Amino acid sequence: MKTVEIQLASTESQWYTFRELQWHLAKFRGKRVPPTTLKDWLKVLSIQADEETGCYSHEDLRWLARYCLWLRRGGTSKGFQSIQHDEIRRKSYAS
Repeated sequence: MKTVEIQLASTESQWYTFRELQWHLAKFRGKRVPPTTLKDWLKVLSIQADEETGCYSHEDLRWLARYCLWLRRGGTSKGFQSIQHDEIRRKSYAS
């Protein structure tokens, strides 16, 4: 399977509020992302806000953007979760 790399015009250390995630994803998606949809996506991808800042990382935004693209292409949440787990496992082995 071909890996899709999402380019976002942000620095790697940037943090995003929930509303900022909505805004960035709406730009990427081409239409509004309702709060309930974003909450569902965060749950599906097991993404949680940072405990200290209450914000989300650049990596979280990248996963969400990739998920958005995956769904647009007709993919399922289970299929994406499988890819996500494989990539996370591969990264942990490489470290």
